[in-house]
Amino acid sequence: MNRSSLDFLNYPPDARIGINEVAAAFGVSESTVRRRIKSKSIPHPLKDEPRLLRWRVKDIKEFLSK
Repeated sequence: MNRSSLDFLNYPPDARIGINEVAAAFGVSESTVRRRIKSKSIPHPLKDEPRLLRWRVKDIKEFLSK
């Protein structure tokens, strides 16, 4: 994982990040992120638009710190 993939850790807690940044944070593909959403093994995303998945930075940070 390169350094730029974790740049979102410096974003404000209520900032929203996309599936590509979440995938990079977990070191998996976007397809795996989608599977983990269905299995409820990662935080559930917000739906800003019907086909746009976004997560709050604080939700991902909290999950990663467990």
